Amino acid sequence: MRRWMRALPCALSALGVTIFGGDLAAVHVPSAHADEVTPNANDCMSFQNDVQEKSIVVHASNVCERKLSCALSYTVRCEDNTGKQTSRTPGNARFTLTAHGATDVPMSAEQCKQGWSIDDVAWVCR
Repeated sequence: MRRWMRALPCALSALGVTIFGGDLAAVHVPSAHADEVTPNANDCMSFQNDVQEKSIVVHASNVCERKLSCALSYTVRCEDNTGKQTSRTPGNARFTLTAHGATDVPMSAEQCKQGWSIDDVAWVCR
């Protein structure tokens, strides 16, 4: 269980994703003017993680005026009491966000009997 605490934020940070702990924080995107470029999906998304007993629920929010279609992929690693990996399972989720919409995306490690981590998190929105 110790590895997911550093692996998830590092994985998402490497992808340009920010996970906020505690209070819900949002990325502010200024309103577009006629001569400005429309924000890309990275500019529109904000994430907050909610770590539960054997899962992480990602609260995804779209702060832009456009609909987004997204995919999230990750790997669930189960460990024994010594921290040795006992299994590795890929996971994925697809979701859509309306303009200024939000959704919860669960990443479950319920299949793990002892320790667990969720790593290799990647997302793409269009």
